[in-house]
Amino acid sequence: MEPNQEVQSEDNHTIEEPKKEVITPVEEPKPDKSFGAKILPWVVAILVALIAGAAAVYFALYQPKITAYKADLKAAQTSLDTTSKKLSTTETDLALSQTNLQTANASVDDLTAQLTTAQQFSLIYKFQADVNAARVALLKLDPASSLQAINFIKEDLTELEKTALDPNAIAGFKERIAEAESNLSVEPSKSLAALDTLYNNLLFLISNLK
Repeated sequence: MEPNQEVQSEDNHTIEEPKKEVITPVEEPKPDKSFGAKILPWVVAILVALIAGAAAVYFALYQPKITAYKADLKAAQTSLDTTSKKLSTTETDLALSQTNLQTANASVDDLTAQLTTAQQFSLIYKFQADVNAARVALLKLDPASSLQAINFIKEDLTELEKTALDPNAIAGFKERIAEAESNLSVEPSKSLAALDTLYNNLLFLISNLK
């Protein structure tokens, strides 16, 4: 019995495990921060504050002005478009007016030419009538009346020369009148011949002007 008890006594003996040594890490001292690293957060904070302030100023002051400017610009553009349309219409009206004015000027020029021609014919017909009156007076042996008619003839020629009539068209008229006047008392037949020539010249002139 004793040997078993010894065995049991040996079995019940506690085996002690070797203790592990705990090594506590030694904290290395942290290096001191530089001056720039220390103020960097403040700089960032100040920049953020400045940006926020600028944004607030922009939205509070400039944004309404920009909106107003845009509205004014849009209104100005609308006004410009309206003015451009009116200008286009005005230019069209002006072109039409210019065309009408050119047409009117052409009509005035044509009517002026017609009036001038009518005045010329009126003077020529009076000239012709006075020449014929001088001829009739000579045929009636009335030199006084013929002289009076010749004086009217000279006035008719002066008025005709004032018109735009080509001077070549009445070339020789003055000579025929002078011949008729100078021979009125001495040789009435020569005076009558000069008046006949003058009358025929007037008929030829009228024919060419028509």
